[in-house]
Amino acid sequence: TPKPNISIKHRFAYRIRIENIGRDKDYRNTTDDDDLEAVQLLGRTWKIVEHESNNENEESDGVDLKEKEVVTVDAPTGGAVGHLPVLKPGQIFEYMSGCELTTPTGTMGGSFYMSRVSTQTKSCTIGDPMDMNMEHQFLMNVEPFALIADDGGGGGGDL
Repeated sequence: TPKPNISIKHRFAYRIRIENIGRDKDYRNTTDDDDLEAVQLLGRTWKIVEHESNNENEESDGVDLKEKEVVTVDAPTGGAVGHLPVLKPGQIFEYMSGCELTTPTGTMGGSFYMSRVSTQTKSCTIGDPMDMNMEHQFLMNVEPFALIADDGGGGGGDL
């Protein structure tokens, strides 16, 4: 039995995969720098939301959920898991991370701060010297994805 004032935590793991698929065919290069086909991940922003079931107001298509924003992470120069990777066309960066909620369901979404960089640019980690080219920065949106706790049958979940 949980002690009063101690809430159960639900731990979630997620995997992010970023792939540089090259230039869009409608892309218009506004600079003379033709080697700006690589992109660098500079940072990220996440909005993590808990969903609480509102059993009093059941709707015909399911349970009405109340949302409670848990945290907003805004780290425009913090990379992802300490890395600021440079991806040339066809290259992939993938990482795993996690978060905790006090409810068994929620959502997480946000964006990555990216920059078009020269194909000669090297990947780095937090603390390494780097040139932050503000002129070629853009946001890459990450649509909200569901966080759903395991029902106990497959491992993971509650703390």
